[in-house]
Amino acid sequence: MKHARRLLLASLLALSACEDSSPEPTPLPDAGAAADAGLPPGTPPGEPVPDAGTPTTNVPRFEHYIRRQPYPRMILEVDGWGGYTPTASVADKLTKGLLGILDKESVEVRVDQAFPGKGKDHAWTNPELLALAEETGTLEVPVGTIKLHVLLVDGHSAMDTDQGRVLGLAFPWTHLVLFRQTMDTLCNKGSPLNQCAKAELGVWAHEVGHQLGLVSNGLAMSTPHKDESHGAHDASDKCIMYWAYEGSSGLADLIGLFGDAPNLGFDAACLADLDAVKNRP
Repeated sequence: MKHARRLLLASLLALSACEDSSPEPTPLPDAGAAADAGLPPGTPPGEPVPDAGTPTTNVPRFEHYIRRQPYPRMILEVDGWGGYTPTASVADKLTKGLLGILDKESVEVRVDQAFPGKGKDHAWTNPELLALAEETGTLEVPVGTIKLHVLLVDGHSAMDTDQGRVLGLAFPWTHLVLFRQTMDTLCNKGSPLNQCAKAELGVWAHEVGHQLGLVSNGLAMSTPHKDESHGAHDASDKCIMYWAYEGSSGLADLIGLFGDAPNLGFDAACLADLDAVKNRP
């Protein structure tokens, strides 16, 4: 199963680089394709990762993201390179949206560290990003808090090609990467800044969705809705997890459908999958 996916980038913006974050030992890039995600070596998909000394049960980490106990609180730790931080409106909508779909007392986006930029010409490799994520994801959180680590970086992905550029990566089950300089550069080529913020929110939501186990990416489906032709994605174009919304051809529809959508644009089928775990005794 491949971990390198193509992005359709015609002129404006490719929404998300992830098409399938199904667990395998390493990401295997296709020639000429953009990459999505790989499983960090030594991290089986069902292995719980304790935070702050809180006891865990032997369930996949994505269940801890979804359920209230033993982690009633969730923090998205953000480390930024080159001055990049989350757009305030995006962080606000993301936390409110996650509170709506997860069983948590609180969800917080917390900027932790800032690092000098690598420069617009720096090409980040997946191994480099994974090593960096493991090195910098050091924020200590209180007992009863589970953490998801996010890197916002300048430069660009080494997997970029003339046919596509990577905007986001998900390394199950603990790290996300957003290529903010790539995203902002493409978006600013004609899109109003409010559309850039909507696109940024879409990338966050899509990548977090994979970390929650969607679609059939560890999390069981209540009813069949996976697009078998496009990896861990929803078959419905009314869902933020639909595969085409990672390409520029779907940008207008994505902004129109999901820019201010409740539940971050996750459709009823995805919400049912989450609810099955969230509401389980």
